[in-house]
Amino acid sequence: HGMTRDEESGRLFFSCAREVVVVGTSGEEKAKEISRIPYPANTGRGCAAFLKGKEGTQWCYTEGIIPRLYRLDARKKDTYLFETLPVEPSIRQNVTHDGKYLMILSKQGVLHLHDGLDGALIRKIKISEPFLGDWFEDVGKAILPDIASHNGTAYITLTHEGRIAEVDLEQGKVNRYIDLGGFPTRIVLLSKESLVQ
Repeated sequence: HGMTRDEESGRLFFSCAREVVVVGTSGEEKAKEISRIPYPANTGRGCAAFLKGKEGTQWCYTEGIIPRLYRLDARKKDTYLFETLPVEPSIRQNVTHDGKYLMILSKQGVLHLHDGLDGALIRKIKISEPFLGDWFEDVGKAILPDIASHNGTAYITLTHEGRIAEVDLEQGKVNRYIDLGGFPTRIVLLSKESLVQ
């Protein structure tokens, strides 16, 4: 499952089936179990991956279409606790590079922009038609859309429409669509400088 690191304390967080195990990496804590953080009761599966929000906030989500994310404040070193952020059935999640925004793409084709610290909803941006049918992904195939961002602009692959939506996060609007055909899934952004030989 997922793993993340708290930059301030250096502690590592490993998600397991029933809880997250916290392990120290320096000083007297080095290679010692510090804590076990249980998932909220009656919420189903645990964490598959972590996303780094603002000021030590870690966002955790599971695979598939999900109805919630977990929030963990890594600064509360003595009282680690998960909070639950209910969301519309969600097909993809990510954060901006600086952790300012948590971006959640719903199965209805709406990008939900949340604050990267507390999860407060900032705005909703309609970007596509709904994702109809079953969108369960396994290691044999990549079928889910993806979200990547750079300097206030998000790029979202719309697998079911064969294009990419370019979204201005600050203005809350779609700038343009880039038609590709096929079924675009994962996306990696490269700077122009990295393409020049």
